[in-house]
Amino acid sequence: MKDESKQPSKPTANKLEARKRKPLASNTLPFPYKPENFLRSAGLTQQNHKEIAEEIFTLPTLAESKFPSLEVLAGWNNDPSSLYQYIDKVVDVLNVSGKVLLYGAGTLTGRYIDYLNAKSDITVVAILDEKGEALGDFQGYPVISPKNHDRFDFDQLLILHFHWEENMAETALEAGVPSHKIITGITHLGLQEDLKASCLVAIEHLNKKFGPCENLILTTLAPKWSVMDLDDCDELLPPDRSHLIVFSNPNMHYESWKLEKRPFISCPRSRPFLKLLLEAFKPRNIYLKISPHTHSDWIPLFARALLPHSRIIVEYYDMAALFSPGFLTERLDYRSHDHVLADAATYAASKGEVDAMVVKSGGENWRKLAESFGTPAITLFPLISASRSQMQPPMPLHAAKAVEQRGENPRYRVVYAGSVPAEELKHGLGSFPGANMFKYLYRLVEGGDIEVDLYNAGDHDYLETSEDNQILRTAFSEGPIRYHCSIPFTRLLSIGHQYDFAFTAVHYAGDFTENVTRSGIGNRFMGYLMAGMPVIVDSYFEYQAELVDRFNAGLVIEPERLDELPEMIRNADLCKLRQGVLDLLAYMQKANMESFSRIQTILKA
Repeated sequence: MKDESKQPSKPTANKLEARKRKPLASNTLPFPYKPENFLRSAGLTQQNHKEIAEEIFTLPTLAESKFPSLEVLAGWNNDPSSLYQYIDKVVDVLNVSGKVLLYGAGTLTGRYIDYLNAKSDITVVAILDEKGEALGDFQGYPVISPKNHDRFDFDQLLILHFHWEENMAETALEAGVPSHKIITGITHLGLQEDLKASCLVAIEHLNKKFGPCENLILTTLAPKWSVMDLDDCDELLPPDRSHLIVFSNPNMHYESWKLEKRPFISCPRSRPFLKLLLEAFKPRNIYLKISPHTHSDWIPLFARALLPHSRIIVEYYDMAALFSPGFLTERLDYRSHDHVLADAATYAASKGEVDAMVVKSGGENWRKLAESFGTPAITLFPLISASRSQMQPPMPLHAAKAVEQRGENPRYRVVYAGSVPAEELKHGLGSFPGANMFKYLYRLVEGGDIEVDLYNAGDHDYLETSEDNQILRTAFSEGPIRYHCSIPFTRLLSIGHQYDFAFTAVHYAGDFTENVTRSGIGNRFMGYLMAGMPVIVDSYFEYQAELVDRFNAGLVIEPERLDELPEMIRNADLCKLRQGVLDLLAYMQKANMESFSRIQTILKA
């Protein structure tokens, strides 16, 4: 075993320099070398970014700008009587009566449909749902799509949904439902004051239950989407002196946090309720876990405006400012104002509005950007603990030597574990920039000596399979590329010794490349390393490629030369590559320990 504290030199420096001279696709955005380049949205300047951020508190059109009901605050396990009391209030205040259509064939509707129908002056006639007639019926009531609402004679359409009422009302209007017949419950202004009073009561109960709050962790993500290891977070902010708030759409991440057996406070996506919580708790230290995938870039400024004297550390699983506007709009459903607000909040955070930024970013581009920040930007490698003093090697090196006993015509095994999009199978190779992979995989298996196992993180054997997943299951039911459903992370760690390489290359020559991809570390990449597997990464993943090159922990393929990948596998020294994986993991843990110490120092200052 090599000295873990020694950082190896860069044996492939010439390759790295040559690669830097090669331009990415002409439509790839330049990397934002200065924080000012975060301010790319129309109308945003260094002078007005704080004014724009103040709209966090005032925007009336956002679904999350409303107070939630007690039913949401308490979760689904509380006494149903609270829900019925709320419905009674809706019926009374909004004068619900006559023949009624309900919108949404879901859990909430299922809980109150019979309760409503039992009332003497209300008759539920049918359910509207965007899936429409394909659902058949719901608890004995016919289900129709909004556009077919005129199949039934009805007096009112009642929309009672804790998060999407406004969207559903808009859909109903577009389908031709008369506006005077549409009744919304939770977004009705007349009910909001009652809901605010209920929220204050709920917070009073929480204060009595949890006690004083020295530290607060606020997450918008499931546990697995963490940059800092969860045990490290407990070491940093001890559970007996900290509150954990899960800020999420109702029940989206609650179940996964329950599996962690960490007590948490459920906070549905309601900015007014979050404001009341923060003002009530007044924590000394706040650790925020945010991501553009949860539209939560605004939270650091929100917390700073409410708690100007608290220490705030913000963990970015990713930054919206490093995604292209097209990705944010088309893939993450950002509106134009979301862009502006995300950029304003990120700019402010980088300029000292928070005490530290925790990221999983690195590489030359990121270093140049971070040097211009006024806020410490601390890099952590995901999944690796810094508080545990020693990490066990993921697997014995002798497993790699087995290739020497494979005979004159050895066979090689490659694994991919992550999301497997079906777009390339439906629309042709190269149709999904940033997630293309099948041209690589088809090329790998042409020679007959390389096999590939695909574990699709989006396909669970306990759920009904989607059309896309069915396409994938059928296409790879047999042959050298074998398709499997998702497996737990622990399972990936246990089977790593069976594979010679783990695949993460997804770009073809000329693919548009997101800046977050160029500078980021993904959980898939980290999982491969922790399973002891050398990684195949393409050079458009600049930071990951830099690490693999530097530590000889796998293969870096240039998308322009993907035809060379099979021969690179055949010529690789697997023992040296596995040793490189161990060296890289040791470097990562040492770096995490140093970063963890920096964060501790900031909190103790």
